[in-house]
Formats: sequence, C-alpha cells, structure tokens
Amino acid sequence: MMSAQTKNVSHDGKFQISGTSDLSIDVVKLLRYEDGKLFPFDSVKPNNGSFLFQGNIKAPEVYYLEFDSNFKLPIFVESSEMSIIVEGFASDSCFVSGSRIHDEWLSKRNIIRTYDILLDTIRNQYYKAKSEGNDSLKEVLSNKFDSLELDKEAAIDSIISINTKSYVSPYLVVKYKMYSGDPTKLEMYRNLFDSSILSSPYIALIDQRIEKLNLTKVGNQIPSFTLPDTTGKLISIEDFRGQYVLIDFWASWCGPCRRENPNIVSAYNKFKDVGFTVLGVSLDKEGDSWLKAINKDELEWTQLSDLKGWNNEVAYMFGVRSIPFSILINPEGVVVAKGLHGEDLHLELKKYLNK
Repeated sequence: MMSAQTKNVSHDGKFQISGTSDLSIDVVKLLRYEDGKLFPFDSVKPNNGSFLFQGNIKAPEVYYLEFDSNFKLPIFVESSEMSIIVEGFASDSCFVSGSRIHDEWLSKRNIIRTYDILLDTIRNQYYKAKSEGNDSLKEVLSNKFDSLELDKEAAIDSIISINTKSYVSPYLVVKYKMYSGDPTKLEMYRNLFDSSILSSPYIALIDQRIEKLNLTKVGNQIPSFTLPDTTGKLISIEDFRGQYVLIDFWASWCGPCRRENPNIVSAYNKFKDVGFTVLGVSLDKEGDSWLKAINKDELEWTQLSDLKGWNNEVAYMFGVRSIPFSILINPEGVVVAKGLHGEDLHLELKKYLNK
C-alpha cells in the first residue's frame, strides 16, 4: 500500500474517509474491533464509484474497510480527512492519504512484513525438505527460522521502545505481544507510553489484560471458580484445597494439548499419591469430542468445561489466549508456577513433593 502526506488534520474528534473506485463494488463496510471481534460501524453503497464515511473518534485506532468478503483493508483512522483510491482487492492496490498516523503505521508495518516474507520463505523450504526426507536441512532451516523469529521480536520491541509518543506503539503491543502470559512484561511495555497517548483504546486493552493476568500471578491466591464436570455436577477449585493442583487448560481439537497429555499423565501417576492432582479445564464446544478425548488420552483426573470454547468463563477470567496452558497452585491455593510443559512440569513438582 502507498500513502501520501497528511492534509486537513483537525483535533475535534471527527473523521472522514472518502473513497473512489472503478471496480464493481455493491457495498462498502467500515468495521472496527470490539471484544476481539469485528463489528460493522457503518456501510454505504457507492455512488458512481464514490463512497463516504464520517464519524467521531476518541483516539486513533485501526478500522477495516470491507469491499469484498475476502478482502478487508486496515486503515489507522485519526481525526482527519482521509482519502482512498481502490484499484484492486489487495493492500498494494489501495492508496490512502490524509493520515499522518496511518503513514507512520505503514512504515512500521513494512519493517515487520520484511521479516514475515523471509519467515514464509524458510517455512516453505522446511516443508519441502520434510517432504524430501532431508532431515539435516530441516534442522538447519528450523534453527534459522527460530533465530529470525527472535530478530523479528527484537525489531518490534525496538519500534515500540523508540516510539513512546506514537499511537502506533500500543497497537503493536496488542497485535504482537498480548499472547504473553507474563503481566510483568506487559507492564514494562505499558510503562513506556507517554501521557500524550493515554487515550489510545489499545492501552485500555493492555491494562485489561494485565489486570486479568495478575489474577494468576505467581504468589497470588487463585480466584475462586466453579464449572460443571463431565456429568454436569458443579465443581469448585476450593474442593481441591490441601493438594498441589495443576489447572490444565486444553481442548480435544488442540494438537499441542493432545501431544502434551501423555506428559501430564506421567506426572499425575508419579505424584498423585503424594499430594498432587490435575484439574482439566477444556475449551471444547462439543461434549462428545471432549469425552472421547478424555477416554482416548486416559485422563483420570477431574475434567471441567462449560462447552463455550474460547468463551470459557474461567479461561476468559484468567486471560488465557493460547493452549495448552497450565497454572500450578499449592495446597493453600497460591499460584507457584505457570505454563509448565514437558520435563519442566516434573522438575517443578519435585521441588514441592517428596518423590
């Protein structure tokens, strides 16, 4: 995508997006994110290829223009008069002008996109080597991919830390850093931002995630919760006082979760007689799939789910954004560790249990 210089910037909270296109477009929709989902803000039918959106905005944020069900164009909207020329249903065929912040966001996005292109190339090479049975090349490419991922993360960190007065920076934290289960790391990003951009809706989202993650911060008491088990009986975390409990967030459809299950079974069998148990919290929606996975993976411990998928009440309360994810609490219900997998789970349990 290309962009031009800012024009007609105002500070009254009003925005305008005027567009033109020679393409056949029945309806143009303007969408924005709310609670993690895209919702329509407005929609118009182009008149002789022209369309116009107007509204009020409290602070700059990313909206999406939908010209086709398969293409949504992100625009960093601010209080200004923005123009767009649509020559095709692709980012590099749409030309936006009139927003300094959009221009700034594009420049940062292009830096990140350079890494993404390289990562895609390595990923394709890896799968080609896999199909050819070239294990030595697979290992080289895997290491190269991991190294480049770290470089990408470092580049994003640098962009955020240098541009502390930019509305783009909190957006980048939300887009690339919100899956972190570490509230301390998010607090570090949050504390970088200048007071001049505190109206950003992305800072509010960061604050909300920090608040959720702090509920299960190591050293804190686990909040009480109750969910139905496989028979529909309500079970409370309070019922497990007096034991070390691994609260395991998983789902039958989650490949990494299913691959981790044998490790959890091993830990359970090893420590179950010395004050340890597991409490499964599933993000399934289909009860039959959930029960089949429990039986197939031989998960003998208590399993809970409200069958709401990612809207699971406990997962939402604790800010769980990826699975498998686990929280280890002591007999008093205090969090002692998070995100334990593989041998780390066994080593952590050995610290507390005589086995």
